[in-house]
Amino acid sequence: VKKGDTLLIIDNREYVYEEEQTEATIQKQIAEIDVIEKTKHTLAKDAEAAKSKLKANESKVWKQDLEYDRYSKLYKVESATAQQLEEVKSTLDIYKSELNAAEQNYQASASRLVDLEAQKGVLFAEIKRLKSLKQRKKLDVGYTVITAPYNGRMGKRTIEIGQMINPGQVLAFIVNDETPKWIVANFKETQISE
Repeated sequence: VKKGDTLLIIDNREYVYEEEQTEATIQKQIAEIDVIEKTKHTLAKDAEAAKSKLKANESKVWKQDLEYDRYSKLYKVESATAQQLEEVKSTLDIYKSELNAAEQNYQASASRLVDLEAQKGVLFAEIKRLKSLKQRKKLDVGYTVITAPYNGRMGKRTIEIGQMINPGQVLAFIVNDETPKWIVANFKETQISE
């Protein structure tokens, strides 16, 4: 045999399926990143809307606060009734409550954006792991073609077509043409002279 000659081919379908399955999982992770990007875009728009609502509520509270101060002064000089002051105060309280809700809504929107970035990081790490796994699976496929490591002559072969083999099992012997020849022999003590 010459160096690189194919000596035997092991059925590689199982390894090819595993490699394809790993590639499909990588593609799924990439699709999930695309979904996250689109969701991020939508959430960014939601966060902008929440920020605008927050600004509007801040203005309403500021205006109503001025109104309350004005009615408080009017009430002290008896130019406004207690009922009018209470209505302005209750409107101010409502606006403050709406402002608080708008602040929490905006913070939640911003927090969801941060969460999506973290999820993206996890997916990128998983893709990196899967790419390494795919390289390993590709290597396994490559191991199913057994080639001659050097020029030589085939010796005893212990494999037959259709036979199941185990990792590390000796399948054949090759005598290297480039090294000195040697043999293994078992002699009895009586067959060797001094």
